[in-house]
Amino acid sequence: MTSRVSAVTSRVSAVTSRAPAVLWAAAALAVLVAIASELTRTTVPVTSAVDLVDAGLPAAVASRAAEYRAGQRQLAVGALAIRALVAVLALSPFVVRRVAGRVRVVVDARVARGKRVPRAAMAGALAVGVVVATDLALLPVRLVSWRRAVDVGLSTQSLGSWARDTAVVLLPQWGLLFLAVVLTAWLITRRPRDWVPAAGLLLGGGGVLVVLLSPLVFEPLLLNFEPLEDTALRDRIEVLA
Repeated sequence: MTSRVSAVTSRVSAVTSRAPAVLWAAAALAVLVAIASELTRTTVPVTSAVDLVDAGLPAAVASRAAEYRAGQRQLAVGALAIRALVAVLALSPFVVRRVAGRVRVVVDARVARGKRVPRAAMAGALAVGVVVATDLALLPVRLVSWRRAVDVGLSTQSLGSWARDTAVVLLPQWGLLFLAVVLTAWLITRRPRDWVPAAGLLLGGGGVLVVLLSPLVFEPLLLNFEPLEDTALRDRIEVLA
């Protein structure tokens, strides 16, 4: 009996020892597939204002489109600057000391009461806090972008509708980020040797699941869908796509 138990134990140990290598190999394969798909992806050439005019678009409209695009590019650069500024502030010694002090008080209080410290949940809350601060700082940029789209006729949304759609987009992102960070922190404590490929595979699989569920769960919250009855027009659109 003892020999059988020893044999089973040795087999389990062998499988466990090979698990990190298998995870790293699977993660490497996933990265290679992602790179290959990106390199072979069909790209659409950029259309210039001259091309639009040559295609029959009035010069005034093409000029207005170029002006709109230039303004959007400036907003994009401003958004990047805001993200960088929030990141620098979040990592500044002053903020880190204050946050660490608050966290230490919470941890000490729970330990004194004999309660477990939810380290993974705290990591998720801290990460989401930084992202929420960034998104709130970006709201003025988003608002200006919406106003410009309305002014040129690309959008007919009211301010209330825009605010609702913004909340519908941001709230699920915050929730998914919280779950991702909690899962990663949990894996770090449970699998310190191979948490990187394990987290990459799980989060990558979760991303694929979100993409598949998005048209069924998230997009109906923003858009109304119905079948196109004109089959000829549908076929032309599919060919164009």
